Amino acid sequence: MQWVFDNKDTYNIRVVNLSIAATVPQSYHTSPIDAAAEILWFNSIVVVTSAGNYGPDAVNYAPANDPFIITVGAVDEVITPEKSDDFIAAYSAFGVTMDGFAKPEIVAPGQDIISNLSELSNWNNEHIDRLASGDNYIRLSGTSMSSPMVTGAVALLLQDEPDLNPDQVKYRLMATGTPIQGSDGDPNTYPYLDVYAAVTGTTTETANSDQAASQLLWTGSEPLEWDHVNWNHVNWNHVNWNAVNWDHVNWNHVNWNSIAWDY
Repeated sequence: MQWVFDNKDTYNIRVVNLSIAATVPQSYHTSPIDAAAEILWFNSIVVVTSAGNYGPDAVNYAPANDPFIITVGAVDEVITPEKSDDFIAAYSAFGVTMDGFAKPEIVAPGQDIISNLSELSNWNNEHIDRLASGDNYIRLSGTSMSSPMVTGAVALLLQDEPDLNPDQVKYRLMATGTPIQGSDGDPNTYPYLDVYAAVTGTTTETANSDQAASQLLWTGSEPLEWDHVNWNHVNWNHVNWNAVNWDHVNWNHVNWNSIAWDY
C-alpha cells in the first residue's frame, strides 16, 4: 500500500483490491493495515477488500473492519445466468464490528470463479481438482473472488466519471445494487453489485459522512490536527484529504507482531 501511495500519480492509480485478511481481530483505530488503507482512501484511491470467509460475527479482521473502505461479501450464482436463484454464500462473513459498523457494504459473485493461474504457482499440484483448461486457470470460491468483481466495477465507473471521489463511488455502488437477502441466520439485505446500473447512474451523494478516521493517523511526525476538523460532518469539498500522508502514522511504534495474514 505504501508503494501504491508513492506511485499513485505516476501510474494514475485510482482503485486497489485487497483480497487479504489479518487473523487477529482488532479495532480499526489500532490496526496499521486499516490506517494504511485510509491513507489511500483520503488520497482519492478507492480501496476494496474481501469480507472474509468465517461466517457470522467475523468482521473484526483488518482491513474488512474499516468503516471507510468497501467490504465485499460473496454470492453463489449456482452456475446459472439468472439472478433470481442467487444467494449469499454461508461462509461469507457478516456482522457488526467492535467499533459498531455493519459489514459488508456490498456483495458480488464469489463462488466457483475461474481465473488465471500463475505459472509460478504450486496450486496446479496441490489443488488438481480445481484446475480448468489444463494448468492455465483455476476455480476458486470465497470473498477474495468477489472483491475483485467490485474493484473492476470501480475501475469502469471511474473511467466513465473520473472526478468522483471514493466516498461518492462507495455510495453509487451501494445505491445501485440489487437487494439480496442475507444467508441463513442473517436478517439483513445487501446491495448485490450491478455494474451497468452503477456506471449509468447519476447520483453524486457520498458515503462515510459521519465516520472518524483511524486514531493511528494522530501519531506520526505530522499528525492530523483533529481540533481543526469536525469529523462528524466530514465533507470532501471542505477537507484537504491530500494532506493525509504516510508521515501521519508512527510506524515504528506499531506492533507488527499482532498481524498475521490469511490469504
